[in-house]
Amino acid sequence: MLFYTVFAFIMLVHAFIDFEHFLLLDRLNIAAGIFGIAMLILFPQIGILDSIVGTIIAGGMLLSAYFIGILLFKKEGMGFGDIKTAAVCGFFLGPLAVIYMLLISALIGLFWGLIILLIKREKKKIPYGVMMAAASIILIFLKNSIDKLVY
Repeated sequence: MLFYTVFAFIMLVHAFIDFEHFLLLDRLNIAAGIFGIAMLILFPQIGILDSIVGTIIAGGMLLSAYFIGILLFKKEGMGFGDIKTAAVCGFFLGPLAVIYMLLISALIGLFWGLIILLIKREKKKIPYGVMMAAASIILIFLKNSIDKLVY
């Protein structure tokens, strides 16, 4: 429980900062990583392999999206803070749940963007860290159900 409580708290802090400043802090990601590694050492049943694979999947998917966005649109669609934060989410959620997190966060971002476009009739930047935080916290509660379906 401590593992996910600290993770949820870090994601909430990320969400508030990203919403206000469009910034995801490296020091929060580093603190999350250090805490996560310490928890894996103390409680190996959490699953170090799942954490490593989840980190690679999430970081890799967003890093790929970053470069594809540059190739297609000739500008950055997201910052490296999003990529690093996604990798942290992968560490805590594991490979399957982090894929769901990326899908859910993209859907939340899509709806948020459509609402802003319809109400304000303008294009605005969307803080993706907020979406990742919301999706991660949702999946903390659904993770056991997802794991039971697959494993």
